[in-house]
Amino acid sequence: MPYFEPIAKPGEHVMFWMQDKQLFVKVVVLEPLPGLVYDFGSISAGGNTVVEDAKFLYMPDGHFAQWRPFIITDNLELEIYQPPASGRFTTRTQLLRIFKPSGITDYQKWFRDFGKLYEFYVVEDRTPIKIIAYNVGTADLSEAKVMFIGWKFRAELVDYVPERYVTIPVGSLATTKSIWTKTAEITRA
Repeated sequence: MPYFEPIAKPGEHVMFWMQDKQLFVKVVVLEPLPGLVYDFGSISAGGNTVVEDAKFLYMPDGHFAQWRPFIITDNLELEIYQPPASGRFTTRTQLLRIFKPSGITDYQKWFRDFGKLYEFYVVEDRTPIKIIAYNVGTADLSEAKVMFIGWKFRAELVDYVPERYVTIPVGSLATTKSIWTKTAEITRA
């Protein structure tokens, strides 16, 4: 089973960067989420299916999760939107998909070493998630399975800015208030 380190440990602080606000919390306890397998169902060759609200990834009040999708089914790619109108993993002109690389002989090692690029975070149910699963193959898929692996954290809201903390963007940076708004006087050349 793939494994990776949690973003924070008990006693450490996290700042959630959520659209136009920041929340500071102290991690109280954590536990692994060893594998939530979700089947997006059958998908025709070249087709897709949409999960408008991926509630199966949400956490209870006072908790957040660090998720990594581990694609089980070949020829399956994912687009993640958080919130639903804004894609995660974007450039100026492209929405990048999560995929299972071909030609990799040890996918678990690849996942451990590079899966961090696919990570996303869920704070309670504050930021809805939409997922689109694509069949990029030439044959129909009878199932489209992805295992979501991660860490579940119980945390307490703090009313101070900790000296040290880890910053976690929740939702796409496209919808997050940019640090550049503080320097709006900068103009493009």
